[in-house]
Amino acid sequence: MTTTTPTPTPTKMGFDVNRFESVVSDEFLCAICTDVLDEPLVTPHCEHVFCGACIKYWLGSGPTNAEPCCPIDRTPATVESLRAPLRSFRNLLLGQSIRCAFSPACSVYVKLMNLADHEAACNYNPVNIEKEVECENSE
Repeated sequence: MTTTTPTPTPTKMGFDVNRFESVVSDEFLCAICTDVLDEPLVTPHCEHVFCGACIKYWLGSGPTNAEPCCPIDRTPATVESLRAPLRSFRNLLLGQSIRCAFSPACSVYVKLMNLADHEAACNYNPVNIEKEVECENSE
């Protein structure tokens, strides 16, 4: 009897659709987690788009005797065959405005492409609260 190590559940999947400033097109939603795509990847033959963590988990968690496949149409797919979506698709996705994760304290909306930088520097990020901030007006 062969035992397999289960694929760990991804800790981060997509972005909650309620964090976005406006309605997000269905094209930008992951069919696995139903959130807005995070680090999207495309299946090779059917070209369905999923969050990178979601599709890697899906393809790696199936039964060992089953051929890995797209969760939508069961077209064969492997982790190695996944690729990034077209640049125009990524640019449209990354242009969506999303609310900072440290809301409601931080009420800022930023483009998805700038989210990581904003949240790392956000004054409401618990990591930054402990830092001493120099005020330009102090003497």
